[in-house]
Amino acid sequence: MYHEITQTSFGLKLRPIRMEDAEFILELRCNPSLNRFVGDTSPDLESQKNWLKEYFQRADDYYFCMELGQSGKPVGTIGIYHAEVQDGIKTAEWGRWLISTGVLAAPASIYLIYQIAFERLALDQISCRTVLENSKVLSFHDRSGAERCGIKKNDVILRGQPRDQVVHRVTRSLWGSVESNLAYFAGLTERFLESS
Repeated sequence: MYHEITQTSFGLKLRPIRMEDAEFILELRCNPSLNRFVGDTSPDLESQKNWLKEYFQRADDYYFCMELGQSGKPVGTIGIYHAEVQDGIKTAEWGRWLISTGVLAAPASIYLIYQIAFERLALDQISCRTVLENSKVLSFHDRSGAERCGIKKNDVILRGQPRDQVVHRVTRSLWGSVESNLAYFAGLTERFLESS
């Protein structure tokens, strides 16, 4: 959807995705060093543009480009989607998380997406899914303090094969401790972002 949300901290800025980002998004999604655990993507630029046109029409779907705070150089993507109210609890998922090779933006990008989720969108909880074999990302979420809350079987198609995904969740009550953990990690990597 079209939105105006931006958030900046730790040398990183999240700003709304624009149509002119289509080529950059496709480069990330088709990069073999980045897409090992990303669902199958068409390498066709027009397909990516058509996907973005559909995205701009969807409600409660917030897609962001990550930019380095000083230079404005795009270095990744992240999004919040599937926002809904279940039993009076406002929930959503986050994902579409890709970061250019060698850019240490993981802690800052997740810090910012959780800030948006809890402070700007007033969510009660947010979850993400990680392919079971992606041990580095699973470990990162565990260290951040997000809670594992299940496995979704055959949840994503990678190179034509269904794969299981682990679900992590952060609730509003858990956000304070997760925020402290992520702020610590983001603080350690901030100087590397500034020099990128």
